Amino acid sequence: LPGVEDKFALEYPLLKQPVNLALARQLVAEVEQANGELPSMTLLTVASPTGAKIAEYLQGIMGQGLGLSIKVDQQTFKQYLMKAESGEFDMALASWYPDFNDVVTYADLLASWNANNRGHYSNPDYDRWLKVLQVAGDKTERMAAAAQLQAIIAADVPLIPMAETGSAYLQHGNLRGVVRQVLGADPDYTAARIVP
Repeated sequence: LPGVEDKFALEYPLLKQPVNLALARQLVAEVEQANGELPSMTLLTVASPTGAKIAEYLQGIMGQGLGLSIKVDQQTFKQYLMKAESGEFDMALASWYPDFNDVVTYADLLASWNANNRGHYSNPDYDRWLKVLQVAGDKTERMAAAAQLQAIIAADVPLIPMAETGSAYLQHGNLRGVVRQVLGADPDYTAARIVP
């Protein structure tokens, strides 16, 4: 996604979040001590081979690493959407593909008013910075707002990105001007040409 002069991810790199398994185990133990037991949690996913594999993996690492009991709830896509929209889950696997080439296509997913915010995440600071991103005309101001949103997400962790799709293509060295893109016609041969 574009930033001011380069890609947003290069201009505003996300700081690597440290993994602290000891702290996670301590927090789980505190919950168990306060409640007398650990609550069972439900992981909602679409009934698909990929969804099943990811859910099984997460169930295993959270069970082995933290002692959490995770029940996997695999549903047809229609049932998944109904349960997700009504909040019938503790955790849910989800994906999003951009519909236009701007950081706001992802950023507005966590707006408190967005129907696709199925976890019902709400943070007034997030909503305020999102409005700046949505209405500011200056590119630098917009990307600074996007960086603030990124920092809030890193601090609050309303979601955990797990994968980013990508593709690799082979192209003859004499073929130039072919544009590959996530949005629109792909490949776009409008400016394609063969050079000797």
